Amino acid sequence: MCKLAVSCGARVDGGTLMAPLLQAAAPKYHFQYTTTSKNVELLRHLNAGGVAILHVGTAYPLFSTSGHFITAVAASGQTITVLDSYWYNGKYTASSIRRNYAHVVEKGVVKTSLTQCGKATIDRSPSYYLISREIVTDQTTTPSDPKEAEEDNMKYYKNLEDIPSYYREAVKKLVEQGAIKGTGDSLNLSEDLCRAFTILDNAGLIPD
Repeated sequence: MCKLAVSCGARVDGGTLMAPLLQAAAPKYHFQYTTTSKNVELLRHLNAGGVAILHVGTAYPLFSTSGHFITAVAASGQTITVLDSYWYNGKYTASSIRRNYAHVVEKGVVKTSLTQCGKATIDRSPSYYLISREIVTDQTTTPSDPKEAEEDNMKYYKNLEDIPSYYREAVKKLVEQGAIKGTGDSLNLSEDLCRAFTILDNAGLIPD
């Protein structure tokens, strides 16, 4: 894989570019991938038996303080199992964030929540690379409605006070500007929408 990363131009000063690496690896190893920054799509993909590469940023140093890629391999409810290739003794006891929100199963294997995965990738876009095997679609089979699954897994916030602090500032700006009005006394915003607003705010696209 290291040789492939170099040959396809994915290896650059300071790290690895995931998109060209996956583009080169997909036909060689017979998989397909899509990208997303939505927590609900990550969860649905893992529940369907896929795996995902999480592009960890620096804004919330749960997995790294300098940027990193980790692999999510399973989901149980809202709990995500990840494999961390950058392992060293004491990594997950080095800060209160890691001690409180990462549970070490064994060397290189960590469990955390879906929300924590979202926070750890909040400053990276796309946040998630969803990887699955190449499949031949059976046209006689009616697939389940992905929107229905999305509704089942989506978390909603009714009021500004209900929104976690790491999303609240971006939403508050939009509310004050009249861009978000909600219905009646309820904002009824999904976590993924709040997360998208935060990404836009971090990029400087929401004026103060």
